[in-house]
Amino acid sequence: MKALLIGLLGAMVLGSFVSAPTFAQTAVTCEQDYTIAAGDWLSKIGDKYFGNVTAYRVIVTQTNLKSETDFSYATIVNPDSIQVGWKLCVPTKETASVLNGESPPPGLDKAALGNATYTSNIIPDDKATLNDGRFSEPPIPNTPLPTGEVVLADQIAYGDLNGVPSAAVIIGATGGGSGYFYSLHIMQAEDGRPVEVATTGLGDRSPVIAIAIEDNQAMVDMITQSPGQALCCGTLRVVSNFTLEGNELKLASDKALGNLGPDGETPRQPLAVTGEVFYRERIAMPQGAVVKVQVADVSRADAPADVIGEQVIENPGNVPVKFSVPYDANKIDPRFTYAVSARIEVDGRLMWISTTHIPVITNGKPTSDVQVLVERVGDTPL
Repeated sequence: MKALLIGLLGAMVLGSFVSAPTFAQTAVTCEQDYTIAAGDWLSKIGDKYFGNVTAYRVIVTQTNLKSETDFSYATIVNPDSIQVGWKLCVPTKETASVLNGESPPPGLDKAALGNATYTSNIIPDDKATLNDGRFSEPPIPNTPLPTGEVVLADQIAYGDLNGVPSAAVIIGATGGGSGYFYSLHIMQAEDGRPVEVATTGLGDRSPVIAIAIEDNQAMVDMITQSPGQALCCGTLRVVSNFTLEGNELKLASDKALGNLGPDGETPRQPLAVTGEVFYRERIAMPQGAVVKVQVADVSRADAPADVIGEQVIENPGNVPVKFSVPYDANKIDPRFTYAVSARIEVDGRLMWISTTHIPVITNGKPTSDVQVLVERVGDTPL
């Protein structure tokens, strides 16, 4: 059986961010791409494409899976922290329906998993039986000492392991201090109830952004610490695959994808020209406006410009409009000249366009904080 998987959760939002079981694909495909614009939030995008504000979870999951192999897509660790210019992977409605995981194996639905027993060395007897996804140690009388807590993350992957329908889940646990420990648990149904058959630790303050069961392995995509990084501030993205051998999870492969950028950019994300588009008129951006920004090779005066990067921003909000146009460094020749241009269309009609040459990238020209002025086209009505 192909894997059902679930997306992401940062340590700070464990228990409040809800993700649904989803389907793991060998090749993750997108119905279309979406570039985050100013004023966007993920629930708004989920409602736009699927008529449901909670459907952002599907887009986040699909985007994180896509970005494992295509670094032009965003890595989303915290759904409440997104950046203008990030590229999202929007699945088809059929895929989105599967991503919601509405038909889990018998005995392994989320409600049952939220009341199962899990191994946790945070608890004195190493076992925590959850109640609605949470276990808390009783307070110690007459002492301010913190107590332990174990939480089932809303990350569930369904699939077959060694021919048995299984659920892979993520548990977060704390003893009340600064540490927050993640672990992977494999659950299988016995007498109609989920029973833990194997578990392995994943690390301290290493949030998981995607899990899956596929090809008889459990996959964990998480953010952890590079050598020398503090536990609080890990940025290294790692994808690990585990096999189930008896009652043990054995690490089959471990691949580091690279460190996230300062704004959570995907490891090895293409370079980008960033800046703002603005016009002089003191008016609001018209309804239905679309901002198009291009970076092009303009070296040859006798030939059309060769576009090497473009960003289309729908519903941009008012000026200035921030942009981030990715480009492939391998396509840049230091001898050539590159320029950025912009235009604003309203319902397909050109309203503003840049009219000056704005060089970027080579010959000491900038790639960030580029200001692009667009001029009103003729007497076009507003």
